[in-house]
Amino acid sequence: MKPMWGWLLISMLTINNTIANERIHVAAEQGTVTVRRGDQTLLVYQSEPNPYKVYVHSLMTPAGRQILRDSPDDHVHHRSLMYAIGVDGVDFWHEAPSARPGRQIPTGSLTTRSASSNGRWQTTIEQDVDWKDADDQVLLRETRRLNLDGGTLPDATLLVWDSQLRTPEGKDQVELWGRHYFGLGLRMIPSMDQGGKVLRSTEEADQAVRGTEQLSSGPWCGITAAADGHPVTVAMFDHPENRPQATWFTMTGPFAYLSATLGWNDEKIALTAEAPLRLRYAVVLWDGEKSPAEIAEAYSLWVDQL
Repeated sequence: MKPMWGWLLISMLTINNTIANERIHVAAEQGTVTVRRGDQTLLVYQSEPNPYKVYVHSLMTPAGRQILRDSPDDHVHHRSLMYAIGVDGVDFWHEAPSARPGRQIPTGSLTTRSASSNGRWQTTIEQDVDWKDADDQVLLRETRRLNLDGGTLPDATLLVWDSQLRTPEGKDQVELWGRHYFGLGLRMIPSMDQGGKVLRSTEEADQAVRGTEQLSSGPWCGITAAADGHPVTVAMFDHPENRPQATWFTMTGPFAYLSATLGWNDEKIALTAEAPLRLRYAVVLWDGEKSPAEIAEAYSLWVDQL
């Protein structure tokens, strides 16, 4: 990504910046990082495992509506907005203790950065994460960077999820695998579980899986539904340099779910020490119902500033 401004690296846990005439406050405490603008919470990141994953717990629309749901009774392993796949036979998506699931364990110090210019702002959270099996062996190393962007899409919340995956030291190769929904997964609040509509860059899904579950290709995908009576639109954008490019998993009942997957199709991906894997996706929230044409325009604006 081309730097838009020079970054100010800040090692302290609390930052106060005057940005666009409002105060941006980033606070890390009790295993979470919270980003606020004025009195409004924008994002809450679960920076310590809860109990197996680190993930985005809360992400608000511009009007302040939280649309993420953490650990519902029907699927306790659904952690709001999370990245989880399988590595070398270990499942990092599910959390049943009897299945000996993998754990995402932070290493080193979490850092935050903030910058502003001409009424635009960005706040970044960066963390190194070791993916470990139940025997505490490191299977995968990740550098995770979450970039909350204020200004590229003025009428939307824009979060860029950037994961760089690499093999641990001393291991030449690992195998990445997944079920058809493994990847960057977003579970929505209960009021969005019925009546949602899938929005695609293509006219139809590539594949119907079961029930409302569908798989689609294309540069972006979204769902629009009512959040506690207020229409909202949730979309994910695929970075044009991602390889493989996203296959979108969507579901609108009995609950609403959107996931950016690697198009598994029962195939495994070899990750080698010589070729780390970098995956970047944008998660975009709007208040109101957006059309495919409006989402496509927003995608183009995002790509233009990369």
